[in-house]
Amino acid sequence: MGSCMDHRLLMPRRMGGFTPLSYGSDLALWLDPSYGIYTDRSTQLTAASSQYWSITHNSSLRFTTAMSVSFWVYRDTAAGDQAYIAKWTYSTDGGWAMQSTSGDATSMTVFLATSAGDVGGGCQMKFNANLGSGAWHHVAIVFDGTATGDANRLKLYLDGVEKTLTVMLGAVPSSLLADTADLNIGKFGGSITRYHNGRMDSVRIWGRALSAADVLLDYNSGAGKVYADLTTAEKVSLAASYEFDGDGLDAHGTNDLTAMNGPTYTTGIASGLAGDGDLVSLIVPRVGPNLVPPSYAGRPTWYANGGKPYISFDGVNDGLQTASNISLGAFTIATNAYLTGAGMIAEHGPGYTGGAGDRGSFLYSDNPELWANHAGGHSLRTWAGSLGDSTWRTIVQANGGTEATHILRLNGASQSLTGAGDPGTDAVSDILYLGSRQSTLHFLPGRIGDLCAINANLSAAQLAQLEPWLIARRSA
Repeated sequence: MGSCMDHRLLMPRRMGGFTPLSYGSDLALWLDPSYGIYTDRSTQLTAASSQYWSITHNSSLRFTTAMSVSFWVYRDTAAGDQAYIAKWTYSTDGGWAMQSTSGDATSMTVFLATSAGDVGGGCQMKFNANLGSGAWHHVAIVFDGTATGDANRLKLYLDGVEKTLTVMLGAVPSSLLADTADLNIGKFGGSITRYHNGRMDSVRIWGRALSAADVLLDYNSGAGKVYADLTTAEKVSLAASYEFDGDGLDAHGTNDLTAMNGPTYTTGIASGLAGDGDLVSLIVPRVGPNLVPPSYAGRPTWYANGGKPYISFDGVNDGLQTASNISLGAFTIATNAYLTGAGMIAEHGPGYTGGAGDRGSFLYSDNPELWANHAGGHSLRTWAGSLGDSTWRTIVQANGGTEATHILRLNGASQSLTGAGDPGTDAVSDILYLGSRQSTLHFLPGRIGDLCAINANLSAAQLAQLEPWLIARRSA
């Protein structure tokens, strides 16, 4: 896979008991690099070049009375007879197939074979999906042979909404044929030449009938879901899951795909953990608004790091900011950081300009400075040490509104600070910047692991929970 990670090796480190979620509504932001790092990769299939993905039949991909298939699709052109996914060797080994409808570019047709030599007449059902080109859409097809009637046995959902079934030929059978055909993504199968022209992403196949609620979970309000974020319940009877983040690997098991005729990769539906270096445009934190590069900065780099990922800032041009404001008054900012020189970890508000909005700032040069402005005043405290020594540390800054409660803790231990003034705790809603100030100054050379911004000054008992949890997740 080159520099990109194998999704079967990296899972978000969900821990029982205490997590930052324990802070409830006070938790303004939780950046977890093992979660929600969006990648732009999907597979690009060109019909004119006969490009598709394939895997030889095996028993784990054959189902009898229940099956569900979901995928994200982006059509470069809208035309009839474009195949999305099929397990069917045309005219000799019939199984099932899904494509755009012949003569109706925006509808979808699902074929279910009723004999090995079926050429599409055994069961052909049309869904008026209104599926155009130039946009991403989520498609889910659900077969339940135990139900009664065509519309109950076979359902199609577009972007989480069930579509109307129209019988074209035959009836929906109570069981799927015991085929031995290859599974193809982007091609019908056998001698028939029907290919998809566009992109596909997050293709999943289950040996059970998904409920309408299950489909909505997979659709995830239009954001999609990476395999690593599926719950145990969502993985029940899952046979294969393909993210196409640089390869055709099965993220769930061993049903890996083979590339046929050179499919490539391009911008995808924003759903997936990025491979090394592939942080493209958006980070969705566990809590809080999305993180994007500021207008004055470039994108930092994401590294898998053996299952303890981090985001790396180059100290020259990299940065992130929340896409919308968060509120901080009395606050705690806690992070795992690895610093190689001078730079900013986090800044909330307009910078140290005497304004009331500046909260939770770490400036690392020879020593860190902490400041929090209040009503035009400015509170600055400094620590005599140096952190730019290429070492992972758990760092906590807390502002309780007074000099005594404006603290710095390293690896669970309080540090002696100099400086005076009560910064106050008036809550201010503003952008949080990571890896730089709200300008082209103080770009951070180093790495950030977990980072939490909490709209409260944590007690000693709360810090006693948070700090060991962060230390345990540290990348070193």
